[in-house]
Amino acid sequence: MRNYIFPIFVAVAVGVGLAWLITTGITLAYRSLTGTLAMSYQSPLAKTQTSQAVPVAVIPPISARAYFLADLKTGQTIISREAERSYPMASITKLMTALIALEIMKPTSLVRINSVALAAGGDTGGLVLGETLTVADLLYPLLLESSNDAAEALARTYGRERFIFLMNEKAKALGLRKTLFADPSGIAEENRSTAHDLFRLADYLYHRQPSLLALTQISQKRLARHLWLNTNHLVGAAGYLGGK
Repeated sequence: MRNYIFPIFVAVAVGVGLAWLITTGITLAYRSLTGTLAMSYQSPLAKTQTSQAVPVAVIPPISARAYFLADLKTGQTIISREAERSYPMASITKLMTALIALEIMKPTSLVRINSVALAAGGDTGGLVLGETLTVADLLYPLLLESSNDAAEALARTYGRERFIFLMNEKAKALGLRKTLFADPSGIAEENRSTAHDLFRLADYLYHRQPSLLALTQISQKRLARHLWLNTNHLVGAAGYLGGK
């Protein structure tokens, strides 16, 4: 009797250009200036006699400078390149920002948007000077539109330096040995990580904070005057489980 296998794959790519990772029946592509963290599952097109994840697709050339593809359930590495080399992680930083906000702040706590937060850089999120949102509300512009203002608002409400300290402490606790955070948004090039470290982060989010990943799957969120649209090109792709 043949068994259908449903491994959970995590794909991490860092580098300028178009990176392709193909699993059975699913093609993932994402263009990014610095990187992307994405999660997907293998479609039940491959049949195997064993319980091991069996990659059956031909992997085309990948332009990313570093990447790591592994099965989240077994830990089996499928393909990798320069997975321990440190690179700026840009807005992937915001996954840790969201994680820390959820762990140390009440979702219903109020955050007032001030001019300092709005000076973070970028115009995504559409936050307005003087408006008040909850911590839970701010996760939508943070993760859907990658709002730097939302990241700064969350960190500054708690205490920016302490917040960043806790981001780095969490990284140490998760064994992210080559990961460093210098700000909550990812603007600073000092925010650095490796493809392998980001796999470990994905593993933690998948098993311990599934609601956070679920938030990154939605295509949009409307709240009062705001309409936040998910800018991740993988949203809606078959098997996409979340990411940044």
